[in-house]
Amino acid sequence: MFKTFNSLIIKTSALLTVLGLILVTSCYYDSEEALFPKINNSCDTSNVTYSSTINNMINNYCLSCHSGGGTTILVTYAEVSAKSDRIIGSIEHKSGFLPMPQGGTMLDSCLIKQYVKWVKIGKPNN
Repeated sequence: MFKTFNSLIIKTSALLTVLGLILVTSCYYDSEEALFPKINNSCDTSNVTYSSTINNMINNYCLSCHSGGGTTILVTYAEVSAKSDRIIGSIEHKSGFLPMPQGGTMLDSCLIKQYVKWVKIGKPNN
């Protein structure tokens, strides 16, 4: 009987070890871009417009926090344009800037390149 009890303890310990390893490794988190890199790494910065490219980025990633309520407001072209240098520092996670989106992962590198391109070409309201 003692031999059966020891065998049960060994089997239970092994099972708990395996379950513990599964639990620990199943909680791994990484960004979507790192897990599923784009096969075609091209980023179209040739036709960056405020109305489609920049406004869509702001709507999808910024307005949940930046549409009022005491935070920096980024609803209109004028607001986004006026704060463009701060936005670049934040979305590129540069030192001295609050990384955005706050509490989230860095934006897709293509979105960042498109925003920087829009600023470099003079922030047209197109």
